[in-house]
Amino acid sequence: MPSLKVFTDEYLPEVIIDRENEQERIKGFLQDLLKGMSRVLCIYGKPGVGKTLVAKHVLNQFDELENVVSIYLNASTLTPNLALKEIYEVVCGEDSRKLPSPSMVSEITRKLLRKSVALAIAIDNFDRMSGIENLLWNINHLMEKVGRVGLILISTSEFEIRNLVGGRLFSRLKPEFHEFKLYSAERLYEILEHRIKQAYGSWQKN
Repeated sequence: MPSLKVFTDEYLPEVIIDRENEQERIKGFLQDLLKGMSRVLCIYGKPGVGKTLVAKHVLNQFDELENVVSIYLNASTLTPNLALKEIYEVVCGEDSRKLPSPSMVSEITRKLLRKSVALAIAIDNFDRMSGIENLLWNINHLMEKVGRVGLILISTSEFEIRNLVGGRLFSRLKPEFHEFKLYSAERLYEILEHRIKQAYGSWQKN
């Protein structure tokens, strides 16, 4: 039976066709975390151009390193507090208590400093989260206190973060931007060919 999971949003291939420049951009960004640099990278582009796929792929590789923790969040299904809770549990372990945001930030900070761990956070569809500014302020506090925290924001437009947060927070985050351009027809064909081979084991050209 063919494995049709290769056509789902959750599918993460071992090899990503094209997007070498984008992968290297994200890898370089994450490697700087290990040098103690906290940074924010906004990747944007039209739907379906591989933003989420590439970010997850590189995060998975990064997560295999020692003293590194990474987390991917889909903001369209979370509130700011639930997102912070997920970050808290990845760093500190599961906790059934309903902790206020300041307590979670303090505990995350303590754990990261004590273990000398770098933390990479990717927030997909961040523009769909109501009150995203509250979450970004808390992450900014982590970045300022720990120094080895990186944030990747994923959306369809370069201007989303400018429109969603105030000037004070924007100037603190100092986001860098990288655009994922549309695939060429040739690249789309190669991607489709690769996924059909993954699902069916062969590809028959007409």
